[in-house]
Amino acid sequence: MFIKQCSHCKSHVDLSRCAHINLSMLAIVLVALALTSVTEAIVCLPNACDTVRCAAVTSENCNGKIVSRGGFCGCCDSCVTELGANESCMTTLLLGVPATTSCQDGYFCERSSMTCQPIIF
Repeated sequence: MFIKQCSHCKSHVDLSRCAHINLSMLAIVLVALALTSVTEAIVCLPNACDTVRCAAVTSENCNGKIVSRGGFCGCCDSCVTELGANESCMTTLLLGVPATTSCQDGYFCERSSMTCQPIIF
């Protein structure tokens, strides 16, 4: 038990049972869930690309592979840096955001280590 003075109600209580602490933690969890829902709810309208001006992606300015229509909403081509063995692939797991990196062919992003690991058959 963690009996300390609650900064909100100014009484000594078991902090694991203090309503103020529990409500604060609940609020944090709800905000996190709401933000996750927003990232999953990104929708591209049919005419989303009409006003987008794309930068030219060429082999001269891309140190990786060019992905046709790989940008946000599929409006523009994108440059994706290929990652080798044991390189961090954490950014490839962001939901709702076009990837700027990916594990090279024959590798996958292993979630527990967040690194590129060889595909073993």
